[in-house]
Amino acid sequence: MAASSGPILVVPPLECAWLTGDEYVLHDPKVDHVLLFEAKGSNDVTILLKEQYGSRRWQNDLVSRSAEHQGYTVIIGSHRNSCVKIEKNAKVEYVAGTVGCEEMQLATHAMRPFWMMYSAGEIRVGWGDNPRDPRTCFCVWKDDQPHTNIQYAGLSSWDCHVGYRNVRMLHVGRMETDVDEDTDEKPTCAMDIGSTSEICTLSDICLKRLEDTVTLASVCNILMVMDAMLDDLIMHDRLMQRCIDFVAENFEDVSSKYRHEFYRLSSRVLEKIVKHQAIPCREMVVYQAVLAWAGSDDAFISAGPRTPTKSRNEVPSYYCSYQVKEGADAVLCSVRFPLMSREELCDIQSSSLYARSQMLRNLIEEALSFHDCPMVDGTNPMDPSIRVNGVVNGKLLCHDATMRFRQRCPSGCTQLVHIYDGDTNGVCHFIGTRYSRQAWVNPVSAGLLKVVASSPPSRCGTDPKSLVSRSFSRINFAGPRRAMDGSHESWWMIDLGERHRLRCTRYILRHDGSADFLRDWCLQASVDGQEWETLVSHSNDQTLKVSGQFASWPIRYHENKKDSRFRFFRVLQTKPNFNAPNPMHVSLSQFDLYGDLHIIS
Repeated sequence: MAASSGPILVVPPLECAWLTGDEYVLHDPKVDHVLLFEAKGSNDVTILLKEQYGSRRWQNDLVSRSAEHQGYTVIIGSHRNSCVKIEKNAKVEYVAGTVGCEEMQLATHAMRPFWMMYSAGEIRVGWGDNPRDPRTCFCVWKDDQPHTNIQYAGLSSWDCHVGYRNVRMLHVGRMETDVDEDTDEKPTCAMDIGSTSEICTLSDICLKRLEDTVTLASVCNILMVMDAMLDDLIMHDRLMQRCIDFVAENFEDVSSKYRHEFYRLSSRVLEKIVKHQAIPCREMVVYQAVLAWAGSDDAFISAGPRTPTKSRNEVPSYYCSYQVKEGADAVLCSVRFPLMSREELCDIQSSSLYARSQMLRNLIEEALSFHDCPMVDGTNPMDPSIRVNGVVNGKLLCHDATMRFRQRCPSGCTQLVHIYDGDTNGVCHFIGTRYSRQAWVNPVSAGLLKVVASSPPSRCGTDPKSLVSRSFSRINFAGPRRAMDGSHESWWMIDLGERHRLRCTRYILRHDGSADFLRDWCLQASVDGQEWETLVSHSNDQTLKVSGQFASWPIRYHENKKDSRFRFFRVLQTKPNFNAPNPMHVSLSQFDLYGDLHIIS
C-alpha cells in the first residue's frame, strides 16, 4: 500500500492510492475536474479513473471486465518514459509520444508538475500548474461512448516506486479551447506575444511590457494592478506568476526596502507569496513581514491611536487594537512555523498576539508538537496532513498543513527527495550521473567526489569506492584511528567537492555482509573538514540487523540554523558495537544523503 514519506506520497509498484476525500470526488459531470500534482519517477506515473475505488494497479485488467469497475487509465511516461497513454477498460485507446517534449517526460532527480483534466469522457493531459493555458496541454482524447458515472481518481505506478506531492483537485467551469474534436491535434496557444504572425490585443501588449519591467521597486505595484484585473487572460496568469516568483526569491529585500508597496498587497496575493517554495530567508523573517503587513492601514481598520513599538521582534501594539481584515488568518496559516526553532516559537508565545489569536495558538502548538514528537523508525508520528481550524467573521477556515512541514528550496538548488530506501535519488548518485545528464559512473573513480575512511584503504576490506557504488559489498569497514586526544575513532567521510553544498534532510546507510552492526553513532557535517557539527545522534539503535539491509533517518538540524549547507559529511562511531566480532569497525556497504543541493558556479 502507499506510504507517506513526509509530505511525499510514495506509491510502490502495482499499488494505488485512491483519493476518497469529498474534495476529490468527480461528482458533477457539468464541470471540468482538474487533478494537479507533482510526480517523480523513472516511468509510468499512472492515474486511474473509476466508478468505484479500491482496486490495485495489477488488478486493473481483471476488475475492468466487471461493469462496476470500468473506467480509464492515464499513464504519463509509459514505454520507458517515451509517451502518454490512455486506456479504456484496460484497452489502449490513445498514445502520444513525448520524445522532444521535455516538460512531459519524467525526471528521476526532481519533482515535475503535471495536470489531468476529466470531463464527461474527455481527457486532457498537460504539464505545469496552469491548465487554463492551452500551451501547457499536451494531448486531448475524447471517448465517443463515455462512462457516465466516473467518481474516483487514484494515483498508481507500474514497475517502480513513484512519488507524488502537492496533489489537489479543482472543479472549474467548462474550459473552452480551439481543438477539433475529430482530430488528434494538440491544442496550441491562440496568442503568442513573441510571434509576429499573431494579432495581439492592447491588453496583451501592456502585459508583455510590464513583464519586461519587473524590478524590486515595481513588482508590488504590478501585482496590485494584476490583482485588480480580470483573470481570464493567459498573459495575466504568466505575469502574475512571474511577479510572485520574483517577490518570493527576493522576499527580504521587497518586504523591508519597499515595505509601503508590500503592505498594500491583498491577502490572496500575499498568501500565494508566503506559500512559495523558493523563499530563501529564515521563517522568522517571513512571520515578521506578515505581522508588519497585518499592522498596516490596508490590513486593519482603525480602532484607536497607534503606539509604535521599539523592538522589531515585538508584535506591533496596534495589532491588538485593530480589526483583522478577512484573509489575514489565511496568510498566517501559510507561514511554516514547524521550521522555526523552539526559541523562536517560545518568543511568539510570549507576545500579546498569541494570547488574542486562537489561530496563532493552534499553529504554534502544532509546531511545538512537531518538535516534541520523537522519531520512531525514522518518521515523525505526527500526521503531516493535520488541519488547523480557525474562525474568521463566523466562518470556519480549514487549511491543509502539509506545506507547513516542507523545507523551502530556494531557486538555483536541486531538491533530492528520498522516495524509498535503496533508491537512486541521493546526492552521490546524482553527482555520479553529472546531474542526471549521463549514465552513472562511480563518482569516486571519476574524481567527482571523495570518500575517506578512518583506516587506510586495503584489499582486506576498506574500499572507499564501494561506499558510493550501487553494488553490495560483503566486507567494507572503517577501522579505528588515533585521535588528537589519544582516543580512537572510526568513521566514513564523504567530501562533496568545492562546487557542492548540501542542506541534508535525510541520509541512508546500507550494512555490509559482516556481523558488526552499528549501534551508537552520529552523523556530522562540516564546511571545511575541520570543525564538525552533529546533525543527528543514535544511541543503542537496533535498526540495522541483517546483512545488506538499507535504513534511513530524517534530519531536523537545519530547521534551527540560518545556514546549514555543508560540504563534508561523516558517520562517526561514538561507542564500540556491542557484542560484535570487531566492535570498533564501522561496516557499511553504502552511504548516501538527500536534501537541497547547491551547485556553486
